[in-house]
Amino acid sequence: MSAERQTYDAKDSTHAEYYGQSGLKMGRGCCPDISLLPSVADILGVTIHELLNGEQSNTEPEGPAAGRENALQYADSEAEAAAGTMRSRCAVAFSLLLLAGSAACAVINTAVSGKLTWAPFPIVSMAFAWLVFFPVLKAGKKGLFGALLALSVFILPFLYVLSRLLKSNGNILAAGAPTAALSVVFLWSVFALFKRLKTRKRLAAAASLLLAVPTCLLINLVLSKLFFLPVIDVWDMLAIFLLLISAAALFIADLAAKKKHIVSEKKPEHSGSRGHA
Repeated sequence: MSAERQTYDAKDSTHAEYYGQSGLKMGRGCCPDISLLPSVADILGVTIHELLNGEQSNTEPEGPAAGRENALQYADSEAEAAAGTMRSRCAVAFSLLLLAGSAACAVINTAVSGKLTWAPFPIVSMAFAWLVFFPVLKAGKKGLFGALLALSVFILPFLYVLSRLLKSNGNILAAGAPTAALSVVFLWSVFALFKRLKTRKRLAAAASLLLAVPTCLLINLVLSKLFFLPVIDVWDMLAIFLLLISAAALFIADLAAKKKHIVSEKKPEHSGSRGHA
């Protein structure tokens, strides 16, 4: 028998008295406010920890601070569970949508042409998109590593299949492989920066923008040799200028936030020294 039921029977309270004292709404389907947990636990004569777990404990009663902490932990776990359920539903919906799109392309192409002609292009692209985006949809931020890993592993096979389907004589691989390699290295670098600078996201973003400048120039250099294009033009110069301005603004914002944090840490020390004096 649960802690609530034992205590409830012991107090011999009616439903009306119980709900009236706790402030809970009567009826099924009601979701009580978590702020009412301390009141409910007090009425039942149990701790919040016992109330949430559904069984009584032989440990010492917890104080108000511990009770609030348990309530917050319970709220966080419930929110995380709800977010996980939503991510799973989005991942399933995304998978079904791509599967339906691939099937529709194959059926329409076969019905019109009598065989698969153009359908393999969207089917391969959707399969590649699923491999890259599914980990993020399923696990959120925790899936970024899996998404980058999938991108790194499957980008070259994807370009190879496209090259064979288009019969491009290797032009897609010649241009796409070095461009994809540079892009993948850039994305892994950005991932490492944000992983390393968890508490200074502005600094990580600024460093990422600066890193984008040489990445763009290297990609332009590769393409210029293949297609006889200029390494840099007016639009590239404008893009680089905007990247540098944005990086400088983020650096300044990071320094201001760091300075504010240092000042806020020094204030308690000064107030403590005055009190001691």
